[in-house]
Amino acid sequence: MNKNFRYILGLVLSCLFLTACGENIESQNFSGIESSIKKEIREKLELAKEGDKDAQMLLSHMYLGRMANPDYPLDQEKGVYWLEKFAADQHPVILEQVGEIFYIGTLGVEKNLNKAFKWYKKSAELGSVDSMDFIGHFYSKGYGDVDQDCDQALIWFEKSGEAGSENAANNIAWEYATCPLNNFRDGEKALSLALGVVGNDDYDNFAHLDTLAAAYAETDDFENAIKTQRKALGMLDKKKSAELFEDFLKRLKIYKSNEKWREPLKSERLLMEKESK
Repeated sequence: MNKNFRYILGLVLSCLFLTACGENIESQNFSGIESSIKKEIREKLELAKEGDKDAQMLLSHMYLGRMANPDYPLDQEKGVYWLEKFAADQHPVILEQVGEIFYIGTLGVEKNLNKAFKWYKKSAELGSVDSMDFIGHFYSKGYGDVDQDCDQALIWFEKSGEAGSENAANNIAWEYATCPLNNFRDGEKALSLALGVVGNDDYDNFAHLDTLAAAYAETDDFENAIKTQRKALGMLDKKKSAELFEDFLKRLKIYKSNEKWREPLKSERLLMEKESK
C-alpha cells in the first residue's frame, strides 16, 4: 500500500453521515430511532438503491459506527454490504482501499482475507501496482482460500514490476530463494536479482538485505548469508520491531547452521497460527 493510503482513505471516509437497522440488508426497521434520523435514513436508502455512490458510502459509514452521533444504530453486515456496493465499478485506488480495510480489519469491519483478495484483484486488474503486489503475496503465502502457488505469485510480481513497482525485483528474488516448492526455487536468479536491488555495501534497507541473505544461503554461500543477515538485524530496534526482529534472528540462526530458509507451506503456517492463539 502506498504511503498516502491512510490520508486518501480518511478523505474518502470522513465525508459520511447516516445508518439504520433492520431484518435484512434493504428492509429497515426504524423503531427506537428519532423521526428526523428515520427520514434521513430513508432518503439515503432510496438514493443508495438507485446507485448513488455518495449515499452508499454514507450508509456504510453510519452502519459501521463511523459517525459522531451515537443515535445511529450499528450493523456490520449492512455496513459491509453498502461498502461493497459503493466500491463496485470505482477507481482502482478506491478498490484497493476497500481491500485494505478487509485485509487489516479496521473502520468497524472484521478482517476477511477472502474479501480482501477479491477487492485487491479487482484493483490490480484495473492497473493498481500496489494491489498487484498484494495479490502476489496472497499466492506466495496462500492467504484465505487462495491456494499457495509460487508461479502465480511470480506472475503478479512481474506484472507489478512492469507497471513500475519498486518492490517487484525484491519480491521475485525472495520467491526464488524461499519458495517451499522445490521445483520452483532458483538460487542464481534470486541472487542476481537481490544484488541488483541492494547494489553496494552502504545499502540500508533491512528488508532487501534480508532477501539478499536468503539468496546467498540458497546458493550455499552461508558466510555472506550470515554477514548480510547480521547487517539487516542490526538495523532493527528490538523493542519497536520485536516480531520482525525475532524473524530475522531466526533466519540468522538457520544460516549459522548451514541451512536454507524456506517459507512454510500453507498447512504449516495455519497450524502455527492456530497454536499461537
